[in-house]
Parts: sequence; structure tokens; C-alpha cells
Amino acid sequence: MTEGLCWARSTALIVEIVGVETRDASTLYSVLNAIVTIPLLCMIRLDGLGFSRFGTHGLLWTDAGANLLVFGVVAVIFMAYGLKLRRVADSHAMASASTIS
Repeated sequence: MTEGLCWARSTALIVEIVGVETRDASTLYSVLNAIVTIPLLCMIRLDGLGFSRFGTHGLLWTDAGANLLVFGVVAVIFMAYGLKLRRVADSHAMASASTIS
């Protein structure tokens, strides 16, 4: 389920980056989608390595360790820059979508 939510969010982010009036939108979408796939492939490789060396427990601990590492990096960034989140103005795509309704 988490992977599906992550794919949905990454697809939404890619569509937002590509925008409505981008030239060669399909090429940009494909390149960004390929870039998003790289971390997934690396994690599959690491999980496989953990499984081949330590069995099922190695797979689970490798996955948990990577998740904790990413959580730690995100927590350090939030502590360094604070939890102030800027309010971003509506994008052009969202503004045009709301006028269609």
C-alpha cells in the first residue's frame, strides 16, 4: 500500500513539474519517471542482498534500516530548517482545473 501511495505522489509531482504548456512534455515525463524509478531499483537490490546473506530476517532488517536512515535524514533537515512551511500560490494547472469545474 505504501508503495502505491508513493507512486501516486511521484506521478502527481511529475505531472505538476511537466505542466500544461511544456514543449516535449512526453519526453520530460519519461525522463522524470525514469529518475523516480532509480531509488526503487536500488532498494530492491539492497533487499535482495540482505536476503541472500541473512535470509528473511536480513531482508526485513535491510528494509527497516534503510527506512530509518531516510527518516533520520528527513528529521535532521526539518530540525535544521525548522518546521516552517511556506504557503505556495496555486499553480497554473490547478487554477485552470478549478475553473473547468
